[in-house]
Amino acid sequence: MLNLSPFTTTAANITVLDIDGYPLQANTTNYYILPVNRGPHYGGLVLTSKLVFQPCPLFIALDKGQIPDGFPYKFYSVNHKDSLIFLSTDLNLELEVLNFCMQTNIWQLYNDAGTRKVLVNIHGTLGNPGAETLDSWFKIEKAGKGEYDYKFVYCPSVVSLVSQFVVIWVFSFG
Repeated sequence: MLNLSPFTTTAANITVLDIDGYPLQANTTNYYILPVNRGPHYGGLVLTSKLVFQPCPLFIALDKGQIPDGFPYKFYSVNHKDSLIFLSTDLNLELEVLNFCMQTNIWQLYNDAGTRKVLVNIHGTLGNPGAETLDSWFKIEKAGKGEYDYKFVYCPSVVSLVSQFVVIWVFSFG
């Protein structure tokens, strides 16, 4: 999970911390996104298809215990000069594993008309902030009472539109 640095005072400069208390590095380090409430039936984030008989497209899902830590991810800040990831900053998430569906590995918000649910797939765009990439920008916010508890939210500020605040998952980073 992530922790707030005692030396920071505003969300714009509060560094997100991993479960060991180290700042989350941007663009370079692979991290595993772990649920706050872990157990034998809950692991990290993995890829899954929505339908068993239709393997593509792929979506992000919580593992049911087969891959305890899930798959590794990299974080890319909207500000490419940032070497660290900060709270409430727009970012892209990239899955660091090969996929067979010829999709990018960048998270993208997906409104499923059939189920009327909001899902996260891996067909997003890295960088290039603007209206055409709006569905690829997420934020990390503080969550819960734990020192390293965080949540992913969809509320991009990369464009000046009224955004929808959607909590995706509550996690920690290892």
